[in-house]
Amino acid sequence: MSFVVKGSFGEIEVDCIINGLITPNKMIMFNAMLVDGRKIFVGIAPINKGYQEALEQIQEINKILEGANCKKEKAAPAHKPKYKWGDWKEVYTYFMDPFSRREKLLVYNVRTNGKRVQVEFDGVKAMASCNIEAGDQFDYKFGRELAERRLIAKLIEKRANSYYISKINKTN
Repeated sequence: MSFVVKGSFGEIEVDCIINGLITPNKMIMFNAMLVDGRKIFVGIAPINKGYQEALEQIQEINKILEGANCKKEKAAPAHKPKYKWGDWKEVYTYFMDPFSRREKLLVYNVRTNGKRVQVEFDGVKAMASCNIEAGDQFDYKFGRELAERRLIAKLIEKRANSYYISKINKTN
């Protein structure tokens, strides 16, 4: 609801007061949005037209601001779900052994927590995880296959390193 303020600047039609203060000598200083959309800074004395309306709006704004400045309890952090690991399950796959150039059977253990898939064979572990926070959809089959490939790569690397280390030790 707009009101008219009159002062040495003339008459202006105020749509709303954005913020303001009351000085010790009862002057009101405020930023206002005019009906025509302009924003201005105004200072008026108690004798000016519109003083009472401006005073009421400023007091209302100050009440709101005082409430906003109250100490509030900190908002609880966003709840991140806890992921609980399931039991290990025994599964198998076939892979091409690069040393013998034959297909080999690999029986390994797998488990998931709904975000990650972990695989393990003979103390060697590999994992695939889903970034749910970034919008990924968890896909157990895809995660298991990815973790499986990582496990096979680790096992091949381990075998290659142990093979060459044994060869080096024999020559020394």
